[in-house]
Parts: sequence; C-alpha cells; structure tokens
Amino acid sequence: LRGANPTQWAIIQRRAKTGVAAHILSNEIDCGPILAQRKVDIKFSDTWLDVQERISSATQALLNDELVNILREHTEAQKQNEKEARYNKRRKPEDGRFDFATMSILSIYNLVRALVAPLPGAFYFDKDVLRICLPNKNDFGDMSTEDFVKWRSKYDSIHTIDQSKLILNEARKLYKRGQISKNLMKNTKL
Repeated sequence: LRGANPTQWAIIQRRAKTGVAAHILSNEIDCGPILAQRKVDIKFSDTWLDVQERISSATQALLNDELVNILREHTEAQKQNEKEARYNKRRKPEDGRFDFATMSILSIYNLVRALVAPLPGAFYFDKDVLRICLPNKNDFGDMSTEDFVKWRSKYDSIHTIDQSKLILNEARKLYKRGQISKNLMKNTKL
C-alpha cells in the first residue's frame, strides 16, 4: 500500500498481510524500486497496534539482514508492480464515522480495530449522542489519562462500548426493523 496510514488501510481493506519495504526514493511517494521487504500477517482479531508491533519487528529484521548489502550496493532493486499498487488518502478523525444502515458488520468491525486509541477511534451517533467504539470498555491503548481527557473534552457526551457486542446488537436491531438488508448481515459471527 502506498501513501498515508498503510496499517489502518490494510485492516480496513480486509488484507491478510501487510509489511515493510526499503525502496529507492523517487519523485512520487512510495514508488521507487524495492531493495528489500518483509511481510507480516494481519489476524482477524488484530488492532492496528498489534500489526504495528509485528511491522516494527519485521523492520528491525529487514535492517539487520539487509542494510549492509544495501549500503554496499549489493542488492538488486526490483521495480514495483504498478498494477498492484494502491494509493490511500491520509485519514482524518471524521473518517472514523460509520453507519449501521450502509456498512456491513465486517466493515464496521475492521474500521473499529483499525482506529483504536491513541487514534481518535471509530464512532457513530445514536440520537445525537456520540458513541465511540473501543476494543474493550476500559482499553485506551497507550493514551495517557491527560491525553484522553483532552480528546474526550471535544465532545459533549461520549459513551465507550465493547465494540463486538455493540456492533452485533445494533445491527440485529436494525435488521429486525428492516433498516438494513440481509446482505449486510452476512458474516456476522465475530
């Protein structure tokens, strides 16, 4: 993936793998020939923080294994496959908003786990009350209490919710009321 927020986009786009690459700089972002790369798995229960830990380990391994050869120019650069390349825009806090009526349960689940704290998080509005979805009620990642209070002060009313239970319950209610289709309820077993 090219561009900003590659880990978040990999989860949102339901990719099974992501990774890290050392490439030659070019005039365009992330377009230069690849000198070395490492892939990491994305598990169904991973948040972006879990994936980022594996990317950090893969980056260290890549540097340990390849840096000397790269610096000595003993590595042959491989041109990137432009047909497989995908650019993604930089994500903004408002991009975390989701709608039970238009998104599949799996898409919402992926958005939630791609945007856990310290990122602003996935959210929806319920009768004008902002509801933030977190992996667990009391899990705010590495965000300090002070940072969380500042972040939370932007909103009049915030309710944090255990995301998987919330998403399924809300989706089932909407389905029963006929507000979402059976197609959107596919693969609801989280």
